[in-house]
Amino acid sequence: MPGFAGSALPGAVGGAGILSGPFCPQPARANASATAIGIRARIIPGIMNESDFHRAVDAVLARIEAAVEVSDVLDVDLESGILTITCPDKSRIIVNRQTPNREIWVAARSGGFHFTSKEGLWRDTRSGDELFASLAGIVESQSGERLGFA
Repeated sequence: MPGFAGSALPGAVGGAGILSGPFCPQPARANASATAIGIRARIIPGIMNESDFHRAVDAVLARIEAAVEVSDVLDVDLESGILTITCPDKSRIIVNRQTPNREIWVAARSGGFHFTSKEGLWRDTRSGDELFASLAGIVESQSGERLGFA
């Protein structure tokens, strides 16, 4: 291209030469891309990091799976972090993680519920009800089966 060799594109921001710009390799700088758009990395007290969140949700899903497995009426399947409880009428209750929000979501015939960790318990973001108590009520309402969570 005429007038292009060895010089930056007119109006290009930062750097020199034909390889400057947002889509070309740049020297590594700490948090360069976030700083460039005005976002600063921050740690918010009380919010779990992703590893802790996944460990906590895995424990919750295992606890739910164990409680449902003792039932002769319900079927349970835990695959790829999604727990599905199948009721006798073939309706389902789905429990899964919502990583970006650090929540556990429950989908059932009675509606959708979001639970977030507060002071060591998973609480409904609207009602404040505890996850296991809520899930026991949801399962009983939808299937007639009463679950006990150990």
